[in-house]
Amino acid sequence: MLQPRRNDLPGVQALRAVAALLVVAYHAVEQWTTHKPGYGRGEFWPKGSAGVDVFFVISGLVKTISVKRHAGRAHPAWTFAKDRIIRIVPLYLVVITAMIAAMVAVPALASRTSPGLLYVGGSDALMPLYDGSVLIPPVLPVGWTLTYEMFFYVLVTVALLFHAPPGRICVPVLMVLAAIAAIAPADGFANTIVLEFLFGIAIGGAIQRLQSLPTALSLAAGVIAFLLLFAV
Repeated sequence: MLQPRRNDLPGVQALRAVAALLVVAYHAVEQWTTHKPGYGRGEFWPKGSAGVDVFFVISGLVKTISVKRHAGRAHPAWTFAKDRIIRIVPLYLVVITAMIAAMVAVPALASRTSPGLLYVGGSDALMPLYDGSVLIPPVLPVGWTLTYEMFFYVLVTVALLFHAPPGRICVPVLMVLAAIAAIAPADGFANTIVLEFLFGIAIGGAIQRLQSLPTALSLAAGVIAFLLLFAV
């Protein structure tokens, strides 16, 4: 049997599973409460969306490690971008095409907006979408997280292109976007949620030191952090 490499971080893979289950549970509760008097969408269990926050932190961690792995390759920026696009885009397009076909067949399913060319094209390109001045979700509503992920991919690709640590590109760009969101309503990528990606980069940069911590201390820190995630 193949032994996992130390850099595979099985604990992080387990945390991904926990975050995914949280997201599924949150959306299931959200759909249930749409039929429950007295609650709006997402009001019954708002902290259930914490799974997305966990994913964004993990994303920063994983990309920091990926940069180290790609740095020694020929054309690291191209190989990094290609690997990420192949992993995400084909399946996303299959799902979104099926949803578009369903909306065309049953127009009532397009409850938020009509499936126009710009809306569909923007959804396919994983770009922020607007109906007038109002930010709206893509054809696949939960795909808004992939819009952020693709933006992070672009920043990390630029870092690899210039042979720079990811933080050197990501920190100034994301800090500016977070600052804009702190003084004005969140809009597109100008959202304080991008700071979670920077937390992941910080963890990724310290991963070797963190791996040397005693297991009991690591477990206690993880439990405390997870409880804080739901409390804050």
